[in-house]
Amino acid sequence: MNQQGGKEISLSNEQECALQVGQRFCQARQSLGMTTKVMAEFLGTSRTKIIQVEKGELLLPTSWGDKMDRFLGINLTWLLTGNKQITKAKTHAYEDLFELMRVPIIEENIFNEMNKLKTIFKVQIHEFERVHEVSLSGGLK
Repeated sequence: MNQQGGKEISLSNEQECALQVGQRFCQARQSLGMTTKVMAEFLGTSRTKIIQVEKGELLLPTSWGDKMDRFLGINLTWLLTGNKQITKAKTHAYEDLFELMRVPIIEENIFNEMNKLKTIFKVQIHEFERVHEVSLSGGLK
């Protein structure tokens, strides 16, 4: 028996366990500010499977929990049992992320995405300056 919000919960069957893990998975995703689409891309799966896990219709794949623990800082113990805190100490998650960034293909993808963002930000800054008749690099135009 586990207590949650003053109610006793029996984890007597797989479906009930899947539902509770799914709810925590959803809470973790939302706490990270991730949409189901973004989480699906991160985990290399479909949005449909993310939704199925969140509803407790599909068991959380071990690889997903491992990735969330290692790269997003979500505490795997919390995700699976509800015990402990939702997040790990950030230092471990950051160390793992920096290790992952050293993989050449990932490093290349990050670099490409950063260049795309740089272009988008330049356009947005130019539009802001035009609309507000200011120069962010030097006062009024």
